[in-house]
Amino acid sequence: MDPVLDVTLSALPPELASQVRDALAKEDRLRGQALVPAFQAAGFPEGPVYPLPESLTPTQRALAELAAHGISTPMRFALPWTRATARGWLGIDAPGPCEAIVEVARGGEKSTLPLWRAIQDLGADHKAVGQLLSKMTPSDAARTYVALARSAYRFDANGVLWYGGVDFLDRLGPEAAAWARNVAREWLDELGSGAHPGLYADVTRQVLAVAMARSGVPEDPRLDVLLPINFGTKTEVSVEYVRSLPEDRRLPAVLRALSVRQLPNVIIQHALALLEVLDAPEIVQVILEQSAQSDVPPKSVVKKALADLAKRKPGVKHAVEEARRSAPAPIVLRVTSIRRLRDVTELGPIEREQLRIAGKAWDGRDLSPDRRVGSSEEAFGGVLELRAFSDAAGSPRYDAWLYAGDSGSYFLAGSTTEIGGMIQGSVELNGPADAALRDALQEASLARATPARTAVTKKAAAKPRTSGPKKTKG
Repeated sequence: MDPVLDVTLSALPPELASQVRDALAKEDRLRGQALVPAFQAAGFPEGPVYPLPESLTPTQRALAELAAHGISTPMRFALPWTRATARGWLGIDAPGPCEAIVEVARGGEKSTLPLWRAIQDLGADHKAVGQLLSKMTPSDAARTYVALARSAYRFDANGVLWYGGVDFLDRLGPEAAAWARNVAREWLDELGSGAHPGLYADVTRQVLAVAMARSGVPEDPRLDVLLPINFGTKTEVSVEYVRSLPEDRRLPAVLRALSVRQLPNVIIQHALALLEVLDAPEIVQVILEQSAQSDVPPKSVVKKALADLAKRKPGVKHAVEEARRSAPAPIVLRVTSIRRLRDVTELGPIEREQLRIAGKAWDGRDLSPDRRVGSSEEAFGGVLELRAFSDAAGSPRYDAWLYAGDSGSYFLAGSTTEIGGMIQGSVELNGPADAALRDALQEASLARATPARTAVTKKAAAKPRTSGPKKTKG
């Protein structure tokens, strides 16, 4: 055993020290749970607010030092779970930005606390935390924010940046660039060794990127991977960072960042903004691919944005025209009938089976069609529609069951072959992706009947449900 750790354990009562040694002998995944009885016996505080180190008893202090040795401790107890933060918390290492002493008002009186404790006492009051940061210089605020985000002090980095009213990013100048480069290199070295990027990798990257961009060209090409394209990052930040790069490094950095898995709308928003800096057909291709997978933002909005850019950007114009030439002919579907179902007696055998399959896809339960209509717990909520779609020549192609306000199931016309469904308002197809068919079904599901023929079954309508289980893929 580590001699230093042995000294720590010697500070425990003999029986407790033996219990801890037995727990440490277990494999890593079992060690934390095995330590719970020892922490309970010592009366170690629990919850999200860590005690001040000076308030710990000698036994509690010895248990807390386990974390400072890099040993996984039980998460339910009030202490950091990483070695670096635990050492700063206990004062083993010199205090950093998180441990800086700040003045706070408590109970109408002013007192001093380590910054980490002042922030934990504020809980979810992001604006109050933001005010603490706003009292600092922009450079100090950036350093402190990144230190807190990378620590185990339970700092809500996203909440503070989004809702705390902080303005240090707007005010940050080139003075923090050297610090940002050093932190970024350390971070990349950690990632290269297989370390986890951290809970708040995205917001940390955003702050470092801004600090480096304000100082001019980041001289180390390795740092180009810090280009922040992620949820919560303003497009102005990604644009600013790209502008700071040499021209030959811009497009590779952008394409690398856009290839990281993100929500399609995040990629599209950043990519459209970056086309103002880079007139690159490759970026247009990314936008078109992401738009084909999502209806957010609406395809019409994306199409108009690209059309506007094409008026000023020859590369965008070429890419849009090429995509238009190579795109398959759009599929045109006509809504030939809409039946709003309130009773199943008029359904034929195939329609009843379609309804059964649709219900199973919706909530996983294989129930008879009769139980899916009306006001029972198993019934679809809202209006239940059966739509028939034909092609441009008038031949029947698909049957669509639409229900629960934003869900549905699609079948080959007159069959029980389910080809896809609607989940939370968006069509998803089974099997290979077919953007043209997906878009046609989406449009037809919202269109009126052409020619109009709307049928309603005879029984009185049941009171629509206001909620229901969401459809799941079945």
